[in-house]
Amino acid sequence: MLNLSISKIEPPLILKNDGFLSIFFLGVGSAFSKKIYQNNIIIIKGDTSIFVDFGTRAPFALNELGHNVSSITNLILTHSHADHIGGVEEIFLFNRYGFNRKVNLIVPEPYLKILWEESLKGGCSYSEYKGSNHLSIFDFVNYIKPEPISINYNEKRLFYQVKIDQINIIFFQTKHLPSDVNDLEKHHLTFGLIIDNKILFTSDTKFDKDFIEFLVSFFDIEYIFHDCQSYKGGVHASFDEICSYPTYIKEKIFLMHYQDNFENQDIKDHNFLGFANQWHHYNFT
Repeated sequence: MLNLSISKIEPPLILKNDGFLSIFFLGVGSAFSKKIYQNNIIIIKGDTSIFVDFGTRAPFALNELGHNVSSITNLILTHSHADHIGGVEEIFLFNRYGFNRKVNLIVPEPYLKILWEESLKGGCSYSEYKGSNHLSIFDFVNYIKPEPISINYNEKRLFYQVKIDQINIIFFQTKHLPSDVNDLEKHHLTFGLIIDNKILFTSDTKFDKDFIEFLVSFFDIEYIFHDCQSYKGGVHASFDEICSYPTYIKEKIFLMHYQDNFENQDIKDHNFLGFANQWHHYNFT
């Protein structure tokens, strides 16, 4: 059983610890948040840190915490909305031209081409010629390929696994966009994460009750960070929908990816662990 402690930091942020798993929130807000930045995290364990998503406001958050994008060694991206990848061009360009270094990019292989061709190529590729060609994504990153794994769920989902030093990551395919989750030929690839086999991070997903309950049971999940919006509809789970989880699920959930007016949402009678807080470490020992 994991013990949890929560601590707020004052800058500067330290990107290492004594070897325990910690999840730090650069921001906790929705795509359009102006106060609490966007829902991007850093996984820290020992000397290893993994940035998970890096949205349009992430460079500002990182600067306030005493860092810039040269502090990023490992980067996971869950999908291509701007609140999750809007700051990635800065990571690529600033590290190449300011520090002559590459970051480690960790994404499932089917998503790699989509990420580059449909989102990042226009701002990065045409910065220079390399030989007779413009730059490719591999001029900016060391690609670390998660391996596909087979998990028997009653509808097809993609799962991938990778270990970065002592941190184990499982990618699971989510239903975030209004499309067939099995349409792998198009850009409908969005992922959540299971961290060290005990922490479920949904990233962005529509309400997907049966699948989340399956993951909690299959992996014996102890804590869940679940995206949440205040209204029904669209491509996120709503607060009312999340309230329909059984109590044993809700008792594991921190709500994240919420609107700036989240204080207006009364959650005290719904058994949740609470709202995830910006610039807080969630330490698991």
